[in-house]
Amino acid sequence: MLLSYLIFNVNSELCTYNSKKKYSDLIIKHPELTEQFNFMSEQPIPLWYTDKYLNSLNEIKDTLQNCQQSISTIIIYGMVNKDCDAGESAGGYNKNINDYTNFITNLHKEVNNRNIIYIVEPDALALSMDNKCGVGNNYISYIKNAINILSENKNSIIYLDIGYWVLIYDDQQVKNVINIINNIDPNKKIKGFSLNLSNYRSNIEMINACKKIIDLSVHQYTCIIDTSRNANGPDEKNTWCNAKNAGIGNTPTKDTGNDIIDYFMWLKPAIEVDGHCYGSENSFQSSQPAGGDDIEYFKLLWNNSQSTIDNQNNNNEFSDEYLIKNNPFDSMESQCKSDDNVCKDNVNKRRDAVNRGKNKNDYDKKTDKNNKKTDKKTDKNNKKTDKKNNKNSLRCSE
Repeated sequence: MLLSYLIFNVNSELCTYNSKKKYSDLIIKHPELTEQFNFMSEQPIPLWYTDKYLNSLNEIKDTLQNCQQSISTIIIYGMVNKDCDAGESAGGYNKNINDYTNFITNLHKEVNNRNIIYIVEPDALALSMDNKCGVGNNYISYIKNAINILSENKNSIIYLDIGYWVLIYDDQQVKNVINIINNIDPNKKIKGFSLNLSNYRSNIEMINACKKIIDLSVHQYTCIIDTSRNANGPDEKNTWCNAKNAGIGNTPTKDTGNDIIDYFMWLKPAIEVDGHCYGSENSFQSSQPAGGDDIEYFKLLWNNSQSTIDNQNNNNEFSDEYLIKNNPFDSMESQCKSDDNVCKDNVNKRRDAVNRGKNKNDYDKKTDKNNKKTDKKTDKNNKKTDKKNNKNSLRCSE
């Protein structure tokens, strides 16, 4: 059931070299998962360019040499003191802004003028708001530096990653995000944003988040949604680390059913964990560090996808009419902290706005129905008049 759905959405534009390389090695180690890994190997995944691995640039070279006829996606994750909040992905050889500049410049030189998709620094922007740890670590300067260097390649398409939690609750917070974006990228070098990276939010929720950015920024940005683990949406506690309820979502594709969503992508390979995730009852506890492969967690994701994936292949799911009927905000209030009345008020305001759209649609449908009744009645009266006129005409002719 999972395979029959997912194969329909295979994207031939994005390079699958990294997938084939990764999963062919895993098949040798775990032949009992040959069917699953053969399927996974046909789906494009990005290459993470990070200062945590000394061989990262060589992997970029290898990928580019083997993806001459397709587009590679590179996620850049090399800031000093990255992941300053959770710490699962902390560390690396970049120690200051000069190291980071060289790190980005080396990548730019290697890619040169190839067609490429860049996703810049997961979570860095969201961690630079509300006096979070990214402010003290000067994340914004790193992001700005990366965009300025990478955009020298006019064939690059750049997306800035935004953590979902600064987009789905509070419109003022979205406006604050936009102010930061305008500071980072005043000349609009980026195409848009990657959403839900390494997380579990539903497609519907992220489509609405993308719409919100576009509406409030008054700029036609577009988005990528990470669907690698979002088939079931978040759990009731918004678990972010190896969520046990997670399942593999839509396969990578441009056929998203929505003009503002450029791609569904598997930005977080399903077999790679978020970290050890010790101490959370809703998290899968792994012996592997962040980015490590965990076979048991992969099996969990695979099995969790079986019963939830059937209806995701309906493009009507993402139409405006569907969003009105199936808005995600009704479930958001329960995700607010119990004492966070501001969060609850904002959710209710957004629910009311959606409902107003629904009521308008209901009114339009009712009006349309009444118009059809009026047209039908008018047509019937016209036929009676024509029949009477014809009869009078016959009398006159006699």
